[in-house]
Amino acid sequence: EQIERHDPLVRCRAQLLAAGVTQATLDRIDQDIGARIEAAVTAARAATLPSMERAHAEVYTEAAHG
Repeated sequence: EQIERHDPLVRCRAQLLAAGVTQATLDRIDQDIGARIEAAVTAARAATLPSMERAHAEVYTEAAHG
């Protein structure tokens, strides 16, 4: 109960309902978001892994010596 009181998603949903957004609209948004997440997960799992060089590109640099 305490966690829900501080959960920004729960609070936002309550504010939207209080502002007149219907439960059906929020449910459709939830379904759309769920479908987008599932599509992204499916695409990520189907993708080939990058080479080690590509995986480390722009992530790691040698410390500057000077």
